Amino acid sequence: MKKLNKLFAILVAMAMVLSLGVVSAFAATENTAGTKVEKVLTMPKGVDPSGSITIKATLNTIDGVAPAEDDNTGIIADQVINLAKANAVKVVSNDASDVYYYETENVVLADDYHGGVYKYTIKEDVTNWTAPEGATKTPDTNEYEMTVNVAADKTVKQVYVGTDENKKELYTDVTEENAEKMASDGTVFKNSIKQDKTSENYDNSALKAKKEVKADENDIADQTTKFAFQAKVTLPNTTSADTATWKIERKDGTTETGSVTGTDEQTVDFALAHGDQFFFTSIPVGAKVSIGETDSRVGVSYTKAGNEYTNEIIAADSSYAAEITNTKTKTDATGILMSNLPYIVLALVAIGGMVAYVVVRRRNADEA
Repeated sequence: MKKLNKLFAILVAMAMVLSLGVVSAFAATENTAGTKVEKVLTMPKGVDPSGSITIKATLNTIDGVAPAEDDNTGIIADQVINLAKANAVKVVSNDASDVYYYETENVVLADDYHGGVYKYTIKEDVTNWTAPEGATKTPDTNEYEMTVNVAADKTVKQVYVGTDENKKELYTDVTEENAEKMASDGTVFKNSIKQDKTSENYDNSALKAKKEVKADENDIADQTTKFAFQAKVTLPNTTSADTATWKIERKDGTTETGSVTGTDEQTVDFALAHGDQFFFTSIPVGAKVSIGETDSRVGVSYTKAGNEYTNEIIAADSSYAAEITNTKTKTDATGILMSNLPYIVLALVAIGGMVAYVVVRRRNADEA
């Protein structure tokens, strides 16, 4: 019996501890001061954010009943976030992009409350969010349910976001210190802009290569055979559809095309002969790129001059051109040239004549 009592006491203690933990977890997500909504905006490298995004808290019910159309009780004003760089609480830059963190004012600011349970839907409106020409916007379609419990004296007692069993963390301020934590735990909307640099011609392309082959002093060079090149591209993947496309325009008028897609580094092996050119027709801003010549004849029978690039970032105002010139190393020209043959024959005849003259003269001298 004593063992049962002891076991029962342990179970009761464990239940109390667990219940305290649940209460503690709920307490961390409830806030009588209200809550601010965070905006996280991912922009391509070198592209500034512009426009605005509006956070709307739409009142659905008061005590389970839809409010009358002419009743302004519990109506919360829209929160407009101006996306100018100066308004960001925090900016985090990486190789591919710049991430901006913003905050709204307190969204629990109704003009008038009476006692009761107010339920809202929080979502964003991107009507006034602008993007550069050719860029793609990715809005956040999430919606949050916010509950505001108001006491009889019209003071706000509890605010939480989510269902009673699954509440989100609430924050009254977005700071440099908590911005990233709030982005993962709090009431947040995440957006991104994907921008491609596009061009249908070599001159305006953001990543390209051109080939020239020069002869040596004896006019020897291979201007027909293709030389091996390689481009490496790591896409920023601001969206799942990030792709880069390329094209080759050859001196003989033929063309080739291709593309790369994926989260890992992608390799494009191609070959260019004299007068050929390779260029990307579309590549996302924020892509990490390398491009250059890899042909085994370089350093053996050809020297190389020009620009090559390693781990550069495609920015809104950048471009990289690997314009490579190969020059044939000096050719061994020690053989007999056919154009010199007549002179060699004349020289041999002259030498033969001199030898014959010396021999005849010596013979005549011996006979005398």
